[in-house]
Amino acid sequence: MYKAFTLSRICLLALLLAAPTMAHAGKMQPLTAPTAAVPEPAATPATELKQPEATGTEHTVKIGYVDITRFGAETEAGKTAREKVRKKSERLESQVNARQKLLEKQKAALQVKLPSLPPKEQEAKAKEFEKKVEEHRKFLQSAEKEMKGFEAEVTRQLYQDIEEAAAAFGKANGYSAVVVKRDLLYVGSGVEGEDVTARVLKIMNARKDKK
Repeated sequence: MYKAFTLSRICLLALLLAAPTMAHAGKMQPLTAPTAAVPEPAATPATELKQPEATGTEHTVKIGYVDITRFGAETEAGKTAREKVRKKSERLESQVNARQKLLEKQKAALQVKLPSLPPKEQEAKAKEFEKKVEEHRKFLQSAEKEMKGFEAEVTRQLYQDIEEAAAAFGKANGYSAVVVKRDLLYVGSGVEGEDVTARVLKIMNARKDKK
């Protein structure tokens, strides 16, 4: 009835570094109008504006990427999340199965008893059983909704743990961003990409140990 717990696809962007800016300020001397008594001075050549010299240094953007599928199995937080979902799923499934068996038992008893009842009573018993079937259907819908909500909350908490570990790693090691590996389709010149999965996993597990 329920699908195995899977981590939702998530993207972790952390620690965007602002590129350094350069300010250039130039001052111009105010011009004064010549007086009639003073002869006009000879024209002086205009000074050339010099282009800023290249520094020869380039800013390299460091981007780390992680294999998000490993966090469910290789972190304590991921293992705990999967265990919570498994137990919740088994509990709800047990309740559904118990109600289903009871309903089938009532149906079998009704099929044996109906032929001996007068028409009006047969109709009443049939409607009564239909009501029980409808209640069971609503219970199934409620259980499914409860399970989906629980999975979403567990996934949200796990995502937050991964995000915090990635941010801590990126900030400490000068990375501009940490993203999910499958979302990194292209890396251009001036960008240094590196798989940092193992290092973020280590940080995440170390944080779990301290709690």
